[in-house]
Amino acid sequence: MMSKIEKLRLSRKLFFLSLILFICIHSSCFRERVVEVIPDFSYESGNDDYEVPVTLTINNMTTGATTYSWTFEGGIPQTSDKKNPGEIRYLQAGKYTIRLEAANDFHRSVRETEVVIDSSASVRFVPEVLINPFVPADVKIHNLSTGGDSYEWMFEGGTPASGNGKEPPLIRYEQPGEYEIRLEVKAGRKTHSVSEKIQLLPALQTDFKLVPSVESVEMEAPWRGYLQNETTNGMDYLWSSTGGKIGNDTARHTGITIDSPGTYTVTLEAGNRKQKKQKSQTVEIKPNSNLYRFENVRLGINTASSGYFFSSVLRKAFTQGNLEKGNGKAIDFVFFGLNSGFAYCTFLSPDKAQNTVFEPIPEAVHTKFVLFPEKTGIPFSATDFDEATDDGRIRNLPVSQNAVEETYFTSAVLLPKLVLFETDDGRKGAIKIKEFIDAGLDSYITVDIKVQKKKP
Repeated sequence: MMSKIEKLRLSRKLFFLSLILFICIHSSCFRERVVEVIPDFSYESGNDDYEVPVTLTINNMTTGATTYSWTFEGGIPQTSDKKNPGEIRYLQAGKYTIRLEAANDFHRSVRETEVVIDSSASVRFVPEVLINPFVPADVKIHNLSTGGDSYEWMFEGGTPASGNGKEPPLIRYEQPGEYEIRLEVKAGRKTHSVSEKIQLLPALQTDFKLVPSVESVEMEAPWRGYLQNETTNGMDYLWSSTGGKIGNDTARHTGITIDSPGTYTVTLEAGNRKQKKQKSQTVEIKPNSNLYRFENVRLGINTASSGYFFSSVLRKAFTQGNLEKGNGKAIDFVFFGLNSGFAYCTFLSPDKAQNTVFEPIPEAVHTKFVLFPEKTGIPFSATDFDEATDDGRIRNLPVSQNAVEETYFTSAVLLPKLVLFETDDGRKGAIKIKEFIDAGLDSYITVDIKVQKKKP
């Protein structure tokens, strides 16, 4: 039999053996149940847009973890302990770290990644055409863009044709037209573009016309004219002349008066604050013949659309319908033709128009006629008419000596036929009838007219 001491020793050995066996068994089980933490995540932005303000969605792909600790540098929120923190918002551009510390009861691990948030780009510029839009033109670019990393310019038709940098140089354009200016701005991962168009006008071209006044068509002294400016793309004007008097010498259009015969040079200098160009024209003013001369005037029968009331001062024929207010007193005579067969034709004093089919002429004056000078012995022939270059052959015609009883003529009359007249203000004249034209209701006669400008 074993002694107590031996039993005690055996009991202790068994205890330690049991303890060692327990520890070994349980150590092996622990090792089998340890799970490793592998942190993993990704992020994305809607439409792949990383310009501020931007919202990132975090996708957690971590395995083995039971707890999570997120840090979002520069983000809102800046931290989270959720497995899926959802959306993180960034308001400032820059490079930021996203940090995840994942863990379980026996293991923890960390993963960090860098996210780049791009600045928000505003792309806009304003082209300024310096001085005015007439070529040659310089264009200055006012770049109002913000947030760009680089700038590329394209200048259609300009010099230079392209450029880079936020502030481009002056752009020169030599030809008129419409041109596009284009800007491309790179900001982070994106490229923005915008364009503007400019319209440039042709260069200065100086020109003008000398337009005689109604009473100065014969280009005789005293002469009155109108300086009609036909300059393109001008802004400032200066008129000058080697003689005569110019009304307003800096006006766009103005008048000119020349009292003596001769040859004169009129000059217009035009400018547009970039260029100045001159144009000169000569005008020859002849001595005063005191004679208005008209050729191939149509005088219609009473139904014609061509006029039958004639004014030498206004240099035209009127119908009853287009006689304007105030023109009645300027009518020298009335032609009345009965029909297209010209069975009855005559010339009437304006104040006698109402004795035919016409209405009274307002403010009508009185004119005397010699319908058949060839029957009165008045020494004035068609040859005299043609050779009259001044009023010398007309001024002494005895128009009041009309002893012939006939008051009308027909198309059967011998052509050319002369008719003499004297206006209410004492001016004498002659009408040479050259042909009768049958055009139905628009029938007319063709005449030449010579009449004094003023009573001597």
